[in-house]
Amino acid sequence: MSLDLASLLKNEIAKKQEELQNPAAEKPNRESPPGQREEHVEIKEQEDHAEESEVRESIEEQIERLRNRPQRIEKIVGGDAKIVRKIDPKDIGDPAQLKRVSMQCNLFIHDILSQWDKHSDEYHSELLVETKKALFPLLVKLRRATLSNDLVISLASVLYHLQQCNQNNLAIESYMKLSIGNVAWPIGVTSVGIHARSAHSKIQGSDGQVANVMLDEGTRLWITSIKRLITFHEWLNRT
Repeated sequence: MSLDLASLLKNEIAKKQEELQNPAAEKPNRESPPGQREEHVEIKEQEDHAEESEVRESIEEQIERLRNRPQRIEKIVGGDAKIVRKIDPKDIGDPAQLKRVSMQCNLFIHDILSQWDKHSDEYHSELLVETKKALFPLLVKLRRATLSNDLVISLASVLYHLQQCNQNNLAIESYMKLSIGNVAWPIGVTSVGIHARSAHSKIQGSDGQVANVMLDEGTRLWITSIKRLITFHEWLNRT
């Protein structure tokens, strides 16, 4: 047994001596060869250059948009001036007229706010800025025609009555339907289109319908602000 151990030790010592006399070849360099490294550098530089070009183009586009902003605003204002503010009850609820009615609502709200601006020294100036902020999301949706059809119908009905003489009470009645989630069609109008008459059942709302003022904070704020416009319009008519 001792001879076997001695033999094993002798063999191990011989291996170690051989390894010392003939060291193993150096491990291959894992770095990329010079040519490949240069290729990587070139690709990276090209990518950086492309990113810089995109950034420059983006900045140039933004500068160009800012430079042309007055002309674009003038064009929009000019287009808005050609739109008739008077809401036709036959258009309310007509899918084909949704965009037109939405813009009429947008512009008429702007008209009321402009009147409030002129009388801010006489009528609750402290509420005007807050009202404008609350109405801003609504005005954007109306301009883009992205407000839900039911809300457009109800809002247009409210504003339609405001446009008529001595119909503030009807505007308030339509507003109440808007706030509780019912679809408000123009009250007392018999000349509404067939699309409105066929959907007359919607006037009473559906069972378990959630009030619009409870949908979200933004909706609650603009609906509340519409009530302020009604109140201001009523005050303006009395002065």
